Amino acid sequence: MESRIAAIKASTSGMTGVEIIINEDKLTAELAAELGVDFIIRGIRDKDDLEYEMEISDANKTLNPGLETVIFIADSPTRKISSTRLKEIQAYRKG
Repeated sequence: MESRIAAIKASTSGMTGVEIIINEDKLTAELAAELGVDFIIRGIRDKDDLEYEMEISDANKTLNPGLETVIFIADSPTRKISSTRLKEIQAYRKG
């Protein structure tokens, strides 16, 4: 988890108005409402990810009707790589 956070912080370091929040004990829709957040960003690699994210988006909108989900599609070279493989790659790069 820490490596993901570091990667996100590095990729957003030049952006204003971006805050990285670790949420371990609340539903995303409820936390978004508390923080006044209107959009969440999610990434997908394939149709399975899309189906999952659509279900989560629908659930979030049930709890927080004003919350919108923005979905980004992974670049094609990384689309077929599983999250397990990506973690392995990161571990070897650190090594």
